[in-house]
This record gives sequence, structure tokens and C-alpha cells, in this order.
Amino acid sequence: MEAPSTQQIRRAQMGDRNAQEQVLAYLYPYVRKHLSFVIGFRSFIEDEAVQESLLQIYRALPSFRFRASIKTWALRIASRTTRRLLRAHRRQLATFSESGVPPEDVPDGFSVQDDATRDDLIALAAHLAKLGLKKREAFVLIEVLGLTAQEAGAVLGVSPNTAASRHRHARGELRELFAQESEK
Repeated sequence: MEAPSTQQIRRAQMGDRNAQEQVLAYLYPYVRKHLSFVIGFRSFIEDEAVQESLLQIYRALPSFRFRASIKTWALRIASRTTRRLLRAHRRQLATFSESGVPPEDVPDGFSVQDDATRDDLIALAAHLAKLGLKKREAFVLIEVLGLTAQEAGAVLGVSPNTAASRHRHARGELRELFAQESEK
């Protein structure tokens, strides 16, 4: 889907329902993919996080000032909303992260790259769950969603260098996890 135009975003800010739906429809796949990999596909709060994030984006739409792309701005809201929900559900999530990602919970057609298989996604999601939240977020934003380090830094509220560093460390840890898995 094509990014909404400035005119379309302004109409959405003014309350045009059709424009609001188009803007949210554009943002939904980015928010969903980001949260699916950050939280985990089978987490009981994944749907809650996506819904709450989109609601917060909708409510904040009038305050969007075009200082960043609408996607970067929305992912920042989604990221903050998700961190809040993760803190609120910390205990329940601990039991989920230990047991991995069941194959049935990775949606069909959900891919990181065109050549990624369902098994690749399951392995990636399982290994991502072993990373710290900050590294996981940076990795998903840069590697999965294709944001630049500058955009990822804006989403995370850190410098581009910090976002790039977290991404680099996450890649290294994931490389080690995949290597350990292949040795088994």
C-alpha cells in the first residue's frame, strides 16, 4: 500500500473518516509486524498491543506535525504503548517466552523476506524472544521493517548510533543462537 499523502493525512487530522481509515490501513501492517516480532506471535497480549497502539495513533493523529514520516511517528507510539503493556503483563509473559512459538500462531503470508519460510519465521521469533527488549526492537525496526538507523532511533527515542549499535549486537546474538541450533 502506498504511503498516504500530506493532504490525505491533513484530512484525517480534520476528522475525515475515509482518510482516517486509509491512514490507519496503511499503518496497520507495520504496527502488526513490529509488535508480532517484538512481543511474540503467540503472546496473549499481541492483539491487545496492536489494538491499543492503533487506538493511541488514532487519538494522537491531530498532533502529528510532519517532523518524521507517518510510519516512524506511528511506530514510536506503538513502541511506547507496547512497553507499557509488557511491564503490566510481565509475569504472564515469562511463562510464554520459555515455551517458544507454536507453528500455528505464525500467520500465513507473514514474512520478513520474500524467501523466508514458515520455519524460518518460527526460528527467528523463538530466538528474538531470547534477546533483550531494546535489542529486539532495534533489530525488528531495521532488519524486518527496513527502517534506517536514523528512523529506528526516532522510533526508539535514541540516537541513530545507539539504534545501529543495538541492531548490530542483536544480529551478533542471533547469529550465535542460530549457530548453536545448527550444531544440535
